[in-house]
Amino acid sequence: EGGGGIGGRIRLEQGGHERAMATTTTTTATEGGGGIGGCLPRLRPSLRRKGSKDEKRRTFRKVSAEIFYQISVVRLLRLKLLAKGTAGGSARLTQSADLLEGAAAGDEGELLPRARSAPVLPNWHRSLSTTQALEKIQSAGRIKAACSARSNGLVWKEKAAEGGAMCKRDGLRNLWKRYFLALPLEVSNLKKHPEAEDVEDVRSLLSQECACHHPCGTERGAEAVARYLQRFRDVDVAVELVHNYVDEDASVTFSEYLFELPADCGADGGCGKRKEKKRKRFRVCEVISWDLSPYTLAGAGGECDRGKILKSRGLPTLKEVFIYGKGMNLLPNSDLPPPAEGFARDGALGPVVKSYIKALLENDYRAIFSMLCSNFRISAFDGVKTRDSFVAWLLRTTEDTEDSVSRTIRDVFVDHKCRTAYLELHLRCAESSAVVVNVVQWDLRFECIINIREYGAGFKSI
Repeated sequence: EGGGGIGGRIRLEQGGHERAMATTTTTTATEGGGGIGGCLPRLRPSLRRKGSKDEKRRTFRKVSAEIFYQISVVRLLRLKLLAKGTAGGSARLTQSADLLEGAAAGDEGELLPRARSAPVLPNWHRSLSTTQALEKIQSAGRIKAACSARSNGLVWKEKAAEGGAMCKRDGLRNLWKRYFLALPLEVSNLKKHPEAEDVEDVRSLLSQECACHHPCGTERGAEAVARYLQRFRDVDVAVELVHNYVDEDASVTFSEYLFELPADCGADGGCGKRKEKKRKRFRVCEVISWDLSPYTLAGAGGECDRGKILKSRGLPTLKEVFIYGKGMNLLPNSDLPPPAEGFARDGALGPVVKSYIKALLENDYRAIFSMLCSNFRISAFDGVKTRDSFVAWLLRTTEDTEDSVSRTIRDVFVDHKCRTAYLELHLRCAESSAVVVNVVQWDLRFECIINIREYGAGFKSI
């Protein structure tokens, strides 16, 4: 009974008159050709055009979206029929028949539109789209807290700007930007503060006793350091900033960036005949120690003078520069560069960083393994290692053999806001030593290490 239409799915138990109405409902629903499906081609006539251009261009994603749209139509009609049929009576059944007649006539006013059918689609269908928007934060409390913190920070910065003050972190970052943009480099992704003035000569930022330690040697004095920093003045060099971190307690910035040179140039600045098409890429970690005493406001709790930070000229502030590459050089134990001031600040490192340093120095590999997240990666000199291979490598290098390696910590700087630490290690094996830098990055909760990037006292193209 019902002949395959929707009317056949409605159970009628009240007599002949109602059975007649069911027959009328079945006839109306099946006029489109085969039950409820007969009215759907009228809603989406493009599905009936065989051989059309639209049909040839339709992808699996588009076809599946059309199918789920039709499923949503059927679902909506079924829910409406069930809701109207629960009360019984011929009047209710007549309204159901009118609803089906309106659907067969192409009335889309009550049907579920495509935009509203998205929640009905399963997850596997939604994952087909490669341009999904980021999911919204579900917790209203987190949204409110984030907005409140941001607004409070903006209010504080506005008040500080009105009073001519700038926090130490922003002061160090803006000084570093002015210094970096003063070098003869073409930086693609770094912009200065809108109120900051350009530094005409990087010498104005160098103190007379400053030093620059790099893989090719050490430069001392403002003139020698300036010559080394400007060694690429006549070379087409493209630079891309990767990260810039600030340790406020130590007045230190450490940054990572990529720079490209012509293929016949070296990282030390020596170039031969130009080769325009081929270029070499180097990854560099640079650490700078700053003297903020000329910029600090008296009695302001370490805040800096905003005008001096952004517009001063001729105030020497840069004390020392350390430059590392992706290569490692073995040196005699007596030729290691002196460490910068920083590791004596145990109280400012935080418990998370100190626990990792303690486990590393004590060769506690179980503790180190528990500190690494499951998808941990380290970009080492010899390639990328996972959590298991990294811990296994640490275990092999510290075995009690003639080739065992001992480690000591020389310097540590921490950017607590970015959850990142800079560790300078002294590795000793027999009569040779090496300086290795690890940039350790934790997750946002500061609970586990997500990656480590390794640098050394040598340049190596990547």
